[in-house]
Amino acid sequence: ILVFAAYLALRKFNQEKKFLYLILYFFMFFTAILTGTRGLIVAIAIIMFTLRSRGLKILYAFAGLLGLIYLESKGTIGRFNIADPENLVTIFSKFEEVKILYNFWKSSPLVGVGFGHQYQTSIAASPYNYSHNALLFYLGYGGLLALPIYLGPLIRIYGAQKNTLWLVIGIFIFYTTSTTFTNIKHSLVIAIFIQVGTTYVRERRQLRELARKVSHASD
Repeated sequence: ILVFAAYLALRKFNQEKKFLYLILYFFMFFTAILTGTRGLIVAIAIIMFTLRSRGLKILYAFAGLLGLIYLESKGTIGRFNIADPENLVTIFSKFEEVKILYNFWKSSPLVGVGFGHQYQTSIAASPYNYSHNALLFYLGYGGLLALPIYLGPLIRIYGAQKNTLWLVIGIFIFYTTSTTFTNIKHSLVIAIFIQVGTTYVRERRQLRELARKVSHASD
């Protein structure tokens, strides 16, 4: 939701040039920083490329960088500190996880090893039956047959509106480190919101087009 909201804030700023929307974007960006989720932070940062003006991209990216440096001086974004042994453990564990899940998919490309299958990295203390990478989760556990569950929403988002490339890239980056999809009830709620929202936008667009045709016909 933060990734979507940040994208919509910059989209509105592009349309209306009201700095309130830019402030909202940076509010969500620094909110993401406070969560400590590395993938989420990078995902929202990269949405800056949706800004139309190249000069603004550079200016605001520089402002965001200064903000990050300030937060780092306060110890707020410690999860990016690779000198911290705890951070190194999580990073190396996820790299090992990628290798394990790739081997799952390689062993059964079409259907995967089956959802609920447990594995354990050499670093983690307990076994997992999920993944920190959505793409490899579906490939490893469900194979190519499950891949549309991951790719379908991204393709639909890309086709729903113009200039959504950076939004899709941001979501993709977020889901390379995210475990959000493992929480079924939250995933279903988000899926319902997206379905209702895209259906509403599509039907509103169709009604506008119908009204325009009726208006032309009456003229």
